[in-house]
Amino acid sequence: LLSNGLNANPGSSNYILHATNPTRVDCVVWIPVLPDGTQTYVSSCGLARLAIQSTVDNLVLGQVIWNGSAVRWNLKSSVAAGSTTNTAASTGPSATTWYQITLIMTTATVTMFVDGVQVATHSTNIPTANMGGHISIEKTAGTTARDFDVDLFVSQQAIANRLPGGI
Repeated sequence: LLSNGLNANPGSSNYILHATNPTRVDCVVWIPVLPDGTQTYVSSCGLARLAIQSTVDNLVLGQVIWNGSAVRWNLKSSVAAGSTTNTAASTGPSATTWYQITLIMTTATVTMFVDGVQVATHSTNIPTANMGGHISIEKTAGTTARDFDVDLFVSQQAIANRLPGGI
């Protein structure tokens, strides 16, 4: 269970995105409640590099963004502060439901799938630095605590352009 700003990052830097052999991250998450109209939260899972404590400067994240009464999936990549691309999906999660978020990443594109359906992709601000696993939840507005459960987090890099599951 992650809640109210807890950031879990093992500090390892095991993954560098490759031009032709994709890196895949799978994260299975439970969204217990939806926003009440006054809260702003972002829950994230993916790869990131902590340059210094609390500063992430290279990342690829699949996110759930609670912003007021709207909840949307978001794909975020960044190479440095201010050099960030966000691609918001037209859909978002429902409460009390498990979701599998899958990120497929190369140096050219990053793509986000939710339960096997592509929801976002982009090709700008893709990091080239070493990155490790990243799971977080952040609150930027409101006073009500929110949480999300993470049941599975797996990251793997393909050999010879083949990932398990055929993606």
